[in-house]
Amino acid sequence: MESKEVSIRELWPHEERDFSVWLWNNIGLLSDVIGIKLIPVNRELNVQGFQLDMLAVDPRGEKVAIESQLSRSDHDHLGKLITYATNIGATAAVWITPKITIAHSNAVTVLDQRIDGMRVFAVQVSVQKMLDGELVPSLSLVSKEQETSTKSARRTEPKAEENWKYEFWSKLLYRAKQKGLALHECARPSDKNAIGASSGFNGFAYRYLIREGGKVGIELYIFVSGNATKTKSLFEALVPMRVQIEKDFGNSLTWEKLEGKGRSRVRHLFDYVIAPDGTNWDRAFEDMTNAMNRFHRIVQPALRQVGTPS
Repeated sequence: MESKEVSIRELWPHEERDFSVWLWNNIGLLSDVIGIKLIPVNRELNVQGFQLDMLAVDPRGEKVAIESQLSRSDHDHLGKLITYATNIGATAAVWITPKITIAHSNAVTVLDQRIDGMRVFAVQVSVQKMLDGELVPSLSLVSKEQETSTKSARRTEPKAEENWKYEFWSKLLYRAKQKGLALHECARPSDKNAIGASSGFNGFAYRYLIREGGKVGIELYIFVSGNATKTKSLFEALVPMRVQIEKDFGNSLTWEKLEGKGRSRVRHLFDYVIAPDGTNWDRAFEDMTNAMNRFHRIVQPALRQVGTPS
């Protein structure tokens, strides 16, 4: 079908409200272009008082800074990108623009070659208008030299099925941040079955869980390194408060002393499973963050009675 190139503002009138949202939802297109699998983590991230358009991570947890503009490339945005990327310790920096000048293209190539430990990419965004009026966006790598290197990088990426937990945790933490929940704001996504946050009291941590088979939940994890006796005594100190805690939480909780082991826990699991293909993820994000917020609010006063501040 014939088409003609049109201004990208026909599709995205506003960068933050329109283009950034589209890019977040279509991050796979950018992944294909630069040869690095990207997992979006945050939009409008505060970096030393300034705003990075988007933060993503690769499957290994390395940070990728993404800065976009809906106008011709300029010194301002290139400077911002490098400043943001270096301040957050990014291993890749991506600049998206509909038109890049030769001078800026040359600058990106030199920066990519000379900055140790960080790739720098320039990506051109364009929009084609089809005869039927449909607007079709596309992304393309500006430097053909980089295209060769990114193809080899693409071959070394881990298989997607190995990274789904990392992606799940990244999106759950972002959902918690959107809700203003600060408990896990310092937690980092991983490929593990749990991510935790300190309670502020020795031996207690709040954890999000993925169990074998795909069940998800939350828990209070009780563990004093090298002191199983102390671990069990902390658990036992909470047991008299069980009835009130469960009443306030609104659901029964599983209390596991785990005799013979160096840990104990109090947990709640949901009655459905998630899958690597995204099944029930949105439901889990909502349930887990809401439950953790409620659980933390209810359990924290109990910890103040039995715990020692860390």
